[in-house]
Amino acid sequence: MSEEDQKAFFDRLRTARIEANLTQVQVAKKLKRHQSYISQMESGKRRLLIEDFYILFRLYNKPPEYFYSVFSK
Repeated sequence: MSEEDQKAFFDRLRTARIEANLTQVQVAKKLKRHQSYISQMESGKRRLLIEDFYILFRLYNKPPEYFYSVFSK
């Protein structure tokens, strides 16, 4: 996976959070993690665990395809 693809995926995560009107702090509480974890994840500095991704796409009310579609461009 290219760095460009990774950046697009994590940008999509951040956009989905903002569209859901959630702060990083609110998301961190749902994941039982620190706000810095969300910040690092959205910037691509931390790997996204599948368990967290499952919670995120449901929390953001987006299908998984919304995030994966960045790879089909």
